[in-house]
Parts: sequence; structure tokens; C-alpha cells
Amino acid sequence: MKKLFQLRGSESSKIRVLFPILIILSLGIGVFKPIIVSAQLSDEQRRAFESNIRYFDVQESTGCGEAAATGATVGGGSIEGHNLPATNGGVGLEEVIDAEGRVLSTGGKVTFANNAKLGQEFRDFYITMRWRYAVWNWNGTSAKGPESADFYSKAPRVLVTNPRTGKSIITVVMESGPAPWTGVDRSSNNSPKQGWTNPQDGTPPNYRGRVAGLPPVAFQAIGATQRMSDGSGDDLQYSWAPDQNAVPGPTNAAGTVSESTPNCPGGGTTTNATLPTGTDQELRTRLLNNPLLVLGAACQRIEIQSGAVKSSTILALVAIVEQAKIKVTTTALKCDHYPGTFHEQGLGADLVAGACKGPEQDKLFKFLYENRAVLKVNELIYAYPPAGTTTLDNGKAFTFDKITIDGKDGARNCLGGHEDHIHLAVNQ
Repeated sequence: MKKLFQLRGSESSKIRVLFPILIILSLGIGVFKPIIVSAQLSDEQRRAFESNIRYFDVQESTGCGEAAATGATVGGGSIEGHNLPATNGGVGLEEVIDAEGRVLSTGGKVTFANNAKLGQEFRDFYITMRWRYAVWNWNGTSAKGPESADFYSKAPRVLVTNPRTGKSIITVVMESGPAPWTGVDRSSNNSPKQGWTNPQDGTPPNYRGRVAGLPPVAFQAIGATQRMSDGSGDDLQYSWAPDQNAVPGPTNAAGTVSESTPNCPGGGTTTNATLPTGTDQELRTRLLNNPLLVLGAACQRIEIQSGAVKSSTILALVAIVEQAKIKVTTTALKCDHYPGTFHEQGLGADLVAGACKGPEQDKLFKFLYENRAVLKVNELIYAYPPAGTTTLDNGKAFTFDKITIDGKDGARNCLGGHEDHIHLAVNQ
């Protein structure tokens, strides 16, 4: 496919530099990334694009997007036929811009510079993603995509949530990027990896890297950590904001997307959960009547009916069978687990979905991990967490001791500890 734009001069990329000190600190890790924005730009937007904007970035992250050739899909809902290129993934740190949409390091303008004139909140809480008016090559060059750029010039809002901190912000579209290679490779190249196909529409299932960028104020508001090539950094959740007229900034809204997306970190199908609705009794009845729930002991039915299993546990289980549509066996709730744990409080469940280390077990763990903020996950323990996830304690990444994971025999044999099941504990 024809490449629409290429930057002028000696630079083959659009590089934005955050601050001089960050440049110095990042020289040893290959921070500069090429990024070329294209497709259906107005003359003003084209001029802004060709002004050689500089962009600071270290690496990129993951998400879910649409690309029929690779089986990827778009998530995050649809507004006027426009879909987010990813609903989960890491984030990069963007540069501060002024009221004209200029980055401070070069004076070059961001793509949708007019959106910067709407106020300081818009400049403090802008977002960049690989919007689907372009399809992207691995090296950051791009060609015309399936959507129109005009929609993005009207300052659409994106809800961003950090599940690790439980904080959310409303952001506004201001720029396009980052280049796909960042977060995977340490220098610019055009050798696609992780399921990427040149040119790519959206985000393929196995891609790891950054899917978005935020300026410093937005970064701080949700306590975000930047995605790096070693896989560190937060996986954020992205969706179109329910209120498209909201003022950008912190919000109490949670980033919940009710669409299925094949992949996000680690492969498999991920569904972004919403809290199930209905009275407590209705939810318990629906759970017990759902054929995807297999009770591991007769006493569990009594506990679910009586309320001994708390409502927040019921909500999580209903979400598993109704939204993720995973067949799951509750190998332990309250009555059939030793005391002194969340199980005793009615807030714990041991779950099995298929074979140890199998795809259904991975799917279940990912569903719980990626929706930990919505489902109020406190503990999530499994010996084989899929790529892009981790075990959790108090809702945060935590490495458990070997006995907890492997059992007293200390062997990885799908038998002891938390090898043959996933332990879930939720907050009340």
C-alpha cells in the first residue's frame, strides 16, 4: 500500500522530546521512535503533521484492535462508526503542549492542534492512540485507514482507567501514535513482530508495546507507570467516554468496555466486564441456573442461596459465566476450604476452567486480571499466569512464596498449591 507521507530533512521519523533531562537519561535505552500520521488529513492538519513534531518515547504496549487479515477486532464501543484501536495496553509519556497545540521542545504542532485551544484541561489530559483513520507499518509510517480523520478533530473523549490504582480520567484526542516498534524493539526498523502485519489496522492479538500516550499531568492523575521493553509498566483500560461533553480530567467513572476482543496481552479472548445488574437474589438465582457454572460440592449451592457467599463474589462469578462465557468449576467456596482466608469470609473462590495451563484457564485468569478494578479483585493466584498478567495481592502485582504457588512438594506438576486452580478473592 502506498505510503502517504514522509517527514522532510534528515529525520525519517517524527520525534517528540519530553524534556532535556529525560533525553539524557534515556540515551542508553534507545528512546526515539518514528511516527508518521496520515490519511484524510485536512490541509491544516497536514501542515501540522509535516512541521517535524518531536516525540519522546521509550517503548509501546498492548491492546485490542481491528484487522481482518490477522483476526484482530476493535473494542471500546463505537461512536459514529469510529472504534478505538485498543481497549487495553501500556502507555507512553507525552510532551506538554501550549494553547496552540505546539510541543515545547520544537514548536511543532500536534495533529489536532485546534483541540488544544479548548482549555488547559484539554492540554493536560490529551491522549494519543493509533486512530483508525490510518493503518500502520511497523516503523511508524502509515497509509489511509478505514475511518475519517474529521471525527477526531472534534475532540472526542476517551475514558482511561488504571486498574492498579483504581483511578480514571477523561482524556481528549489530540495526537496520533505511537509507532508500533516501540516497546518491542530498541531502535526503529520495519520488521514486524508479534502478529503485526504491514500495514496494520488496529492492534493484533499477540502485540506487546504501547497503544497510547498521555502528558505528565494525566500520567500523574492515574499514577501510571510507563510501559518498557521488558514488559514493565501499567496496562491501562481505554473506552469511549460515556459523556462525550465531559470536561477532561479525573473522574469517578470506571473504564469498563462491554465488548469482546481477541487477545490483548498474552493471546486468547478477553472480555471487558461491566458489573452485572439485578437484585442480589436475582443474581444468585441466575448464577445457579447458568449451565456454565459447575459446583464442586453440594454445600456450595446452600451457601450461594443463603448469602454466606458474599454479593461481590456472586457478581464476579456471574460476570465469568454471563459475560466471559467461560465454563467454570468452583472447587472451593466457603464450606469446603480451610479457615483463615477470604474463603471463610465468603469472599474467596477457587476456580477451574479446563486443563492446567490450558487456554480456558488462561482465558479465565486474563478476564479476572484485566477486569480487576471492575470486579474488585483483591487476590488472584495461579502458578501459570499468561503473558501480560501477574498474580495479585490487594489488587496489585505481587509475587507469592513458592509453597503458596507450588504446594508443599515444591514441584511444578499441576497438582499442588495453585497449579491446578485459580484462586480469586474479592473485596466486599
